Amino acid sequence: MSKKHALDRAADAVGVMSQAIHDYGEHSPEAQGAVDAARDTFLVARAHGATDDDLRDVHRA
Repeated sequence: MSKKHALDRAADAVGVMSQAIHDYGEHSPEAQGAVDAARDTFLVARAHGATDDDLRDVHRA
């Protein structure tokens, strides 16, 4: 997996996380699962060379 692909997956996960929080509430099991999944994609992106700036940009997207 390339760094760009890993960052794209992280951006998608952030979108899903935001939607889950909006739809189900911050402390719902759905939102917590989405937060965990997003965190995992950030770790994968980091393993593929993503920098702090790259990850901040994903979070802002």
